[in-house]
Amino acid sequence: MTSNGHPAQPSFYQRFARTILLVTALLCPFAIFGMGKAIQSNKNRVIDWLPKKFAETQRLLWFVDEFGSDEILAIGWPECTIHAESVDQFVTALQQPVEFAGETKPIFREVISGRSVLEEMISEPLELPEDVATSRMRGWLLGDDGQSTCIIARIVKNEDGAYSRQTAVQFVKDTAEQLGIPASELKIAGPTADSVAIDEAGVDRINLLRILSLAFGMGLAWLSLRDAGHVAAVFVTALVATLFCFSSVYWLGYNMDAVLLPLPALIFVLTISGAIHLSHYFRDAAADHPLESSPAIAIRDGWLPCTLASITTFVGLISLSISQVVPVARFGILSAIGVVISLVTLLTVWPACAQLLCTKKKTSGQSDAAKSHSSNAWWRPVYKTATRFHLQFVLLILIGYPILSYGLCQTNTSVHLHSLLPKSSSLIQSYGWFEEKLGPLVPVEVVLSFPAVDDPEGKIIYSRAEVVDTLREKVDSLPDSGGTFAATSFLPKLPTEQGARQLMMRRVIGKRMLKRRDLLISRRMIAVGDKEEYWRVSTRVASHNRDYSPFLDSLETTVDEFIKEQKAAGIDVDAKVCGSIPLIQMAQKQLLFDLIKSFSVAFIFIAVAMVVLLQVPIGGLLAMIPNVFPSLLILGIMGFLGSLVDIGIMMTASVALGIAVDDTLHFLIWYRRSSEAGNDQDVAIEDAFRKSASAMLQTSLICGLGMLPFAASSFGPVSR
Repeated sequence: MTSNGHPAQPSFYQRFARTILLVTALLCPFAIFGMGKAIQSNKNRVIDWLPKKFAETQRLLWFVDEFGSDEILAIGWPECTIHAESVDQFVTALQQPVEFAGETKPIFREVISGRSVLEEMISEPLELPEDVATSRMRGWLLGDDGQSTCIIARIVKNEDGAYSRQTAVQFVKDTAEQLGIPASELKIAGPTADSVAIDEAGVDRINLLRILSLAFGMGLAWLSLRDAGHVAAVFVTALVATLFCFSSVYWLGYNMDAVLLPLPALIFVLTISGAIHLSHYFRDAAADHPLESSPAIAIRDGWLPCTLASITTFVGLISLSISQVVPVARFGILSAIGVVISLVTLLTVWPACAQLLCTKKKTSGQSDAAKSHSSNAWWRPVYKTATRFHLQFVLLILIGYPILSYGLCQTNTSVHLHSLLPKSSSLIQSYGWFEEKLGPLVPVEVVLSFPAVDDPEGKIIYSRAEVVDTLREKVDSLPDSGGTFAATSFLPKLPTEQGARQLMMRRVIGKRMLKRRDLLISRRMIAVGDKEEYWRVSTRVASHNRDYSPFLDSLETTVDEFIKEQKAAGIDVDAKVCGSIPLIQMAQKQLLFDLIKSFSVAFIFIAVAMVVLLQVPIGGLLAMIPNVFPSLLILGIMGFLGSLVDIGIMMTASVALGIAVDDTLHFLIWYRRSSEAGNDQDVAIEDAFRKSASAMLQTSLICGLGMLPFAASSFGPVSR
């Protein structure tokens, strides 16, 4: 009833609650379809994650264009030796056509082994002595023991231009089983295996972790609200927001990746947190107003803090989109869109559910809950401590800032494979096994470019082989370099002496090289462009090395000095250092820069929002101090402990800042409302505690514990 005795006008939600829920229900099938498509699109390849604009990326893409993709598998087992016939059996089996992708064809375009390469080297036309052949193979196809070897298989593309990585790895496992090789002894590594391992780690137990996250969130929601109607309204709202957010991955044309897998859980707990705040506003309204109008009053009181909180969270997340690391930028964009979806559902679906589920009748339990909510004083000791010792708290934080900032400066970053997977991963174990048996496994490429010229006599190809072999020896002598090979590894031994007889030998060898040129091109040792001819020198570095800078610096210096020497001798040659390692090293530096940049952007925009809200510049800036402190605390401690900042940690700082401000905004809005009502500062602070403290505690626990199950993820960035 209104003050003049007329019936109160039904609120918007009283009139349209069923319509809102009906429209939502009609949209859900499209969202479910999009979610299914998003799940199917999950694919991961570390190289695809790295910055596209880097010179290192462009060089890697150029290398792939000229020499082909690095989609290979390295396969081994304890009995995989240079004289084991089972190696030939394995190679033959891998080359057989099988039915996949709707047709029958080989999965692997090329399969070689140490046995097959050795046989090629000691047979015609090379006819190298076996000791020379084995010395050339050491470190990449042959171990130091002269026995251990491996199989290298390069997979083919499907008709749609994609690679069937999972199919290829499974085919290798099935083949090993057919040949009687125990699964526990089979070792598989290489870029293709990396992608498959990340795919598997990302989805490993992911459904269980999501269920646990849901259970934690809903369990805490029940402990917070103790009312089936309110909990149901919170659950439906969070579920709808999560579903629509998940489906947006597909509808916006993105693919899922391992970094995006916890996105639904993040939106779920954020939506629950917002709905908890609105439920508390509902109960405040129910204590003084009819239940029928409580949802509308809750939205009236809560839309501003919820909107501002969503804006700050949006800013924290969207700031990640400026990152050059692809999955980080993608996560920032899609999670920010998810926050917008969450806000829309909070302002539509939640009040509609609350109108239908929480306003039927005012039971004694509900009445008591409303009273206890307004009179609950658990927060009073916290309020008294905070206000009594406020200077001490401020001093403690101000002392902590420079100390933790110093720790932050000590942090190191990583986008390395070993930071993405646990040490117990079969892939990491396989890399360790290969490097123990054969040597370093991760390739670094040096590509020499010569002008394309006619060479009917073989003189030019011989002179170029001399240049390439000289560089190969220099690269092989570098510390941390292993398994260096080039086209000259598959050519006759080059004479080193001078004289008429040696000159004649050079001419003969040059002509023999011309005959093997097509083979070298097919082996991807030489590539021919429109105006240039490219020869590669490939070396190997250890996969467990976290910092490749010293090696890359020495390699660049060696190559630069060598090119200067050749040019001084009148040889027209240039060189590029290519491969994934230079790109990964640069990306690690970029990751730290992105962390600082995204956090700074989030800080500036959120600080402006705080200044506008408080309408006091110094007050808005001071309000940022406690909001930045949690992220600084974690990163500073990590710096002191020597922990690596990976993709997951990098995203956490900006996300944490955006979420931390949420509760601050709810608190400050109630503080401002009390101040504008004429209350002094102490009363305004107490009112803010009374109105928001319970919801702040509950939503913080829900956000923290709701995401905690993902600490058990096998994928490092998600876990961290």
